[in-house]
Amino acid sequence: MPILQREGRFKFDLTAGDFRSGNSQQSSPFFFQGTALGGLPQEFTAYGGTQLSANYTAFLLGLGRNLGNWGAVSLDVTHARSQLADDSRHEGDSIRFLYAKSMNTFGTNFQLMGYRYSTQGFYTLDDVAYRRMEGYEYDYDYDGEHRDEPIIVNYHNLRFSRKDRLQLNISQSLNDFGSLYISGTHQKYWNTSD
Repeated sequence: MPILQREGRFKFDLTAGDFRSGNSQQSSPFFFQGTALGGLPQEFTAYGGTQLSANYTAFLLGLGRNLGNWGAVSLDVTHARSQLADDSRHEGDSIRFLYAKSMNTFGTNFQLMGYRYSTQGFYTLDDVAYRRMEGYEYDYDYDGEHRDEPIIVNYHNLRFSRKDRLQLNISQSLNDFGSLYISGTHQKYWNTSD
């Protein structure tokens, strides 16, 4: 959803703790995260934030706007410095565009969760937490033992950083019959033909 705050209202969030993704391939570095939003005149919202850890520093600045009957939109830029599992250092930027529109008459919610474009040196805190540059995460049986033929549930290769991503989510109320959800994602990576 686009990031919005009512005019004259401000919101601040601070978080500190160990990063825990639930992925056995990742460590749990201590991190700090802070965000601030401010509601401005003319339906604008200014916002910013930071994530700080031993091997990761990121800063974000953005602007959102309520477009009334046309929905809502926000645009932000993140600059990050990272040190990966092989001790290589990287620096890059990521631009994110978010759009959402609700059509209450029809019970439809449309969300273009954005388009995100990242330069080749951009990594996230999630990327930095990986213990190795490349690896697999396997599914386990209920008793915690490996399966005879493990099922791969996650693969990562940090040599191919994310380039751009387009995500679309649509939900439609079916009244007494529940709701219908449709979502799609298209992701491209640096140094690949995909």
